Amino acid sequence: MRITLKKAAIAALVLALSLTVTGCDKDKDNSGTDLSISDTVASVSSTSADNQNNAEQDKENVDDQKTGTEEFDFSVYDEVLEYTYRVLAGIDSRDALMEHEGTTWINDMMYIENVYERLDSVGYLYKDVTGDNIPELIISGAPSEYSQGTNIFNIFTVKEGNPVLIDEGWSRSSIFLSDDGTIYTEGSSGAMNSCVGKYYLKSDGTKEWVDFFFTEGDPNNDYELLQYHNKTGVWDTNSSELLDESNQDFWQNMSSLSDHIVFLESTLYTTLSDIYGEPVDCVLYIFEDEGLSTGVERYDTIDDPNSVDVRFVPMGTAVYDFKFLGLSLTDVDENGNATYETTPILEIGDTDKFTPFIIEAAFPGTLPSYGFSYLDEFGNLHEFALIQSGKDGTICVSTIK
Repeated sequence: MRITLKKAAIAALVLALSLTVTGCDKDKDNSGTDLSISDTVASVSSTSADNQNNAEQDKENVDDQKTGTEEFDFSVYDEVLEYTYRVLAGIDSRDALMEHEGTTWINDMMYIENVYERLDSVGYLYKDVTGDNIPELIISGAPSEYSQGTNIFNIFTVKEGNPVLIDEGWSRSSIFLSDDGTIYTEGSSGAMNSCVGKYYLKSDGTKEWVDFFFTEGDPNNDYELLQYHNKTGVWDTNSSELLDESNQDFWQNMSSLSDHIVFLESTLYTTLSDIYGEPVDCVLYIFEDEGLSTGVERYDTIDDPNSVDVRFVPMGTAVYDFKFLGLSLTDVDENGNATYETTPILEIGDTDKFTPFIIEAAFPGTLPSYGFSYLDEFGNLHEFALIQSGKDGTICVSTIK
């Protein structure tokens, strides 16, 4: 069988081979306590025409946000947009996040199986939220089934010419921008432990708290809540005021803090495909196993001393007629489209939604030597090339069209 790797895929390959990979620690709030957050989900429908109009509006939004800041070099934020986009788009694996901060939200978004829905659910904008006249990069949820377009994932500023993360939110710790310039936050680590608060964010990442409310279970009564307030943002009963009011009044006071949340005029991540590569619509999470797995089906397919174990993890979707392929370059036309001859090396057949498997592969050169194909639930054929970064060994995939 002869298949063609389009120019866009080759461009993605070049980017993958030159990628510098970094990684992430899950951050905590000011008190060092992990917070669990609830976010409101709104259902927003869209059509192809709507998406086109949105893309045009997105470009206008970016231009408007840059007005009056012509001397600021917005390209300083490009590296953040690139690594976040390329993982969300399925071009790079999540291994590419290992040294970056503030990426917990990306793991949350990867549960959206359709890559185009995923990219349409994330946006970015530029806005000075710290009052230092430097526009910050805000990565946020975009209006979709998964967001109302108000929640913030990351806020980056610039220090010594480099992007620096100064605040973040994720599914367990939501933050929002209010119309008075404060950041509103809310969270819950269980039925007895909830919090909301507002603070001014400074350019060094410190928070000037306006109000912080939280609840704790009454140690003398398993069914009662104690309500606390402070202006430090620290979840500490000893340094907080114990409130003497009804549950209803308390929750009304907490709820009132969210009354001034603003909608974020963001640019969809979908628009970044022209810069950083076309999305890869693959329902398998793929990475080097490094011998850590036990009890996982493993297929020895090649005899190569430099081979690595590639782990394939279905992301909640079954695949059918899975084949591991050998790729041989046969031609490159004048437009840069490469044609490959494919040879099935291994035919696994159908897989279930969650069971991972490991296939032995090797990456002897800059061009892909191996790939895989499968049919989705509608019988559509999907074909991909396996790529390994020449710098850090991260395994990525590129669509074969």
